Formats: sequence, C-alpha cells, structure tokens
Amino acid sequence: MSWFSMTVTAMITATIGCLLSAYVATLATRWYSISSFEGGSGYYMLAFALPGLVVGLLLGVISSRLVATMANPGFYKALGISVATMLAMVGAVRVVGRVRADVGPVIDGEALTLMVEAKYPATHTESPASVPGVSYVTLGSVIGEVQRESVKGALWKEDAKRIDGRWVVPGAVSLFTERGKRSLDIALNDLVKSGFLTPLPRRPGKEYFAWSEWYPRGRA
Repeated sequence: MSWFSMTVTAMITATIGCLLSAYVATLATRWYSISSFEGGSGYYMLAFALPGLVVGLLLGVISSRLVATMANPGFYKALGISVATMLAMVGAVRVVGRVRADVGPVIDGEALTLMVEAKYPATHTESPASVPGVSYVTLGSVIGEVQRESVKGALWKEDAKRIDGRWVVPGAVSLFTERGKRSLDIALNDLVKSGFLTPLPRRPGKEYFAWSEWYPRGRA
C-alpha cells in the first residue's frame, strides 16, 4: 500500500474515533451527572475525544501496514479493518460505562420516584408532627452484601394520618439507579431507624404504580 492510502486510512479512522468518542462522552456526562459548571462537561468530552483521535490514527497506520503483508492488499480492506476495530473499541467503552453508571429506570421517558409510607408502632400514640428529630427515607443500591450507593428522600411528618389506629407517614425517594438490589432505610426520627431489601426490580413497569403490601413481612 502507498503512503497516501495509509495516511487517508489513518485520517478517516481518527475522525470516526474522535466523533464517536465525543458522542460516548456526551452520554457519560448524563450517566454520571457531570456538570457543565466551569466547563466540566466540556473538559470531560475533550478527554474522550483526543484519545479517540490518537487511537484512530494508530489503528489506521497499523491496519495499513498489516494489510500490506497480506495477499491482495488494498485500501478498502485496510480501511474496513481499521474502522471496524475502532467501532468495537468505542462500543466496548460505551457498554462498560453504561453498566457501571447509576442511571435510573424510566417509563415513557419519565424518571421514576418511589412513593413510600412508613408505619409507626401501635404503641406510638403521639402525632409524628410533634416528634422531634429529622425523618427521612434512604434508597440504597446493594451489590453482594455491600450498599455501594444511596440517595436520601423525604418523609413528611406533617402529613401523617392515623390508619387502623396507627400513624402512617408518607414520603418519596428517587429511583436513581438500575444497579444492584434495592434497600430502604426508614428513619422516623434521629433514633428510630430500620431497613430492609425491597422486591422492586431493576426496571419496574406500570404494574408497579399500585401500592404494594407492607414490608418487611412479619415472621410467622
């Protein structure tokens, strides 16, 4: 193969690598919630695009020299191998980045919020609104036996109501990720806390719009 063919192959592959890497970086800024404050997301995209450009140039040169040693060498054969390799590499980076990101499930393009009701013990007769301390609910992502990430939501004590003789406090927390099992930690105040794993799947459908039974289930 001529030096001209090798140069054209390298330039085409580098352009494709740069553009695709920048696209993956754009997706990653959403997956990892990278802010555009002070150009943060722009620098992040640049950090992807430049390696994509360099790797594309190297792939173009290597593929051209490799094809030159084969039977029936040609420009299109070198370009095809180079571009295919570049696509595979960028695709692998995209898959790994997506799998490791905390991306919440959606329904009809809308992010989901988990609505919660926390029930006080039957022995508690005082209104939750008059109980001191902060109440909240925490949704965790559990992999193995370790909670790797979590977000905190609200429990609205002022909206508590008595149902069947027990105080029930409503709340909500964002379904921030599809990764891992779902754990819920309920803090009725700074001292009384409890947690459990929920049966909520990674991508709940519209059938989960209805209220579930009370969790955790009591022992027999």
